[in-house]
Amino acid sequence: MYSEFWDNFNKIAEGNFEFRSNFTRYQFKSIRNYQNFSVDKPYYNLVVKLLPKKDCYCLMAYISKPSFYKLIHNNYREQIENEVGHTIEWNEYSVKSSATLIFPANFDNRTEWDRMCNDIISYFLKLRKAFAKYSINY
Repeated sequence: MYSEFWDNFNKIAEGNFEFRSNFTRYQFKSIRNYQNFSVDKPYYNLVVKLLPKKDCYCLMAYISKPSFYKLIHNNYREQIENEVGHTIEWNEYSVKSSATLIFPANFDNRTEWDRMCNDIISYFLKLRKAFAKYSINY
């Protein structure tokens, strides 16, 4: 199932110029339930996790500690959530911290895959713009 989902994602991403120009690596053949997306920035990276057993998928930004603290101390979390248009779970870990967006999904209904892929692309672009705006660049 994962391989078919990522094939579908690649097809949709290929048709989105803005996504292609902002993410250097998006074409992949995978049987894994997650994919990393390169943003050419050392202070964060973006990951998609497909969790069919939990009927959801997650978009995650793993953020360096200094950048995460900058977000917290400057109270940018609310602004980023407003600009992205979705609630974000902010989690602090020992090495890196994360911002996670969780979306319900029915992976058995393959007619929903196009919408899910378009949503992933849309939210990743919004996250990237918000992080750039609030200078997440230590």
